[in-house]
Amino acid sequence: AKEFLHVIGDGRSTVGALIREKPRALLQLGRLQASGPGLLAQVPAPGQRINLGIVGNHAKGTRFINSNHLANEAVCRNFDRISKEIDGFYYGRFDIKCESLEALTSGEGMKIIEINGACSEPTHIYDPERGTYWSALRDIARHWRIIGRIARANHRRGVPYLSHRIMAREFLHLFAYQRKVRKLGGS
Repeated sequence: AKEFLHVIGDGRSTVGALIREKPRALLQLGRLQASGPGLLAQVPAPGQRINLGIVGNHAKGTRFINSNHLANEAVCRNFDRISKEIDGFYYGRFDIKCESLEALTSGEGMKIIEINGACSEPTHIYDPERGTYWSALRDIARHWRIIGRIARANHRRGVPYLSHRIMAREFLHLFAYQRKVRKLGGS
């Protein structure tokens, strides 16, 4: 799950002052100042939530919340069904939106925003409430062990391993693509 960067009004403080009181938001102050002074000068009503971003990106202040406990049998069955429809997809991360746990469990009304492959990191490692640096390293190592097992299983089925040259070329293409996407997004 994600919690977009926001502040909650107290009826007295400006958005800028509220940002300065919240360490995660303070890291984004420069970016928010560059978007113009209007937002930072507002004084939100008590309890009013002011969203400071719409992009669900860790680097833009979004808080990732570990929701691994929601992966029950029904949820796993739904994602297995979806995954089997994608030829050659064996492991990855689905970025989804859904209105409720029931929607997640049934798959009804669930929207897939993005499918990330093997090179994507497990985002639950960014939850500041549930993990440590060491637990994140453990989870990343587990992630790569799973990928290794999949690669070996595919190789036994006749899929050749990539040469180091082809792998390097593919990563260079990926990095060039990511730079283009960042330029489009303004980050």
